[in-house]
This record gives sequence, structure tokens and C-alpha cells, in this order.
Amino acid sequence: MTAGHGVDLIEVARIKKALQRFGERFLNRVFDPKEIASARQFKDPSQYLASRFAAKEAFAKAVGTGFVGFAPRDVAVLREAGTPPRFEFSQRLLEKFPGLNPEKFILSISHVKETALASVIRLA
Repeated sequence: MTAGHGVDLIEVARIKKALQRFGERFLNRVFDPKEIASARQFKDPSQYLASRFAAKEAFAKAVGTGFVGFAPRDVAVLREAGTPPRFEFSQRLLEKFPGLNPEKFILSISHVKETALASVIRLA
């Protein structure tokens, strides 16, 4: 049974502009260190980061609270080769929402040159 659903679409240029304008400050405010490390593997990490940003927004919608009591950085979007993307939650997020389990979320990410999309289904 579905307990929530969230979708987000973002223009890659928006993330690129934030990176150019705010650099490390933007990265450290929005992304987990593991996400930042993965993004650094790309010559232009904008598309990668945009897809992660969309996933975080979709997560906040699926939970139903928006980013109240936690920040985008508290939700890491990780993916190992050959596996689907998954969430990892900070201790702060787990304290805010006791019982929250990353395995209860289905995440799908897609992107093209100019846009990134994420869909998150929260299972009951």
C-alpha cells in the first residue's frame, strides 16, 4: 500500500547557476558528503546534482511535510553500480521521524541534458 508519493522536476541550469554563484557553500548546505564525493567524479556535476536535488524534493513531498525540521542534506541519494538509487537518512532525520526506514521508499530518477526528474513512492 502507498503512504505517499512525490515528484519533482528541475532545470539543470538552476543547479549549475547555484554552483557557480555559491560553490562549496551550496554543496555543503544541500548535499551529503557522499553525494558530493560522487559528484566530483564528473567534469560537470550539474546534471548529477540536479537529479539528486529533485530526489530530495520528491522525498519531502512523499513524506508530506516538505523540509520542516530537517534539511535536504539530511537525505542522501546514493547508488552503487548495478543497483537502483536509494536513500540514506541522517541521524537528525531519524530522530525527527522515528521509525522512518529508507527501505520503505521507491526512488526513480531520470535526466536529460536540460532537466532532471525524480519520483518517490512511500510504502506503508
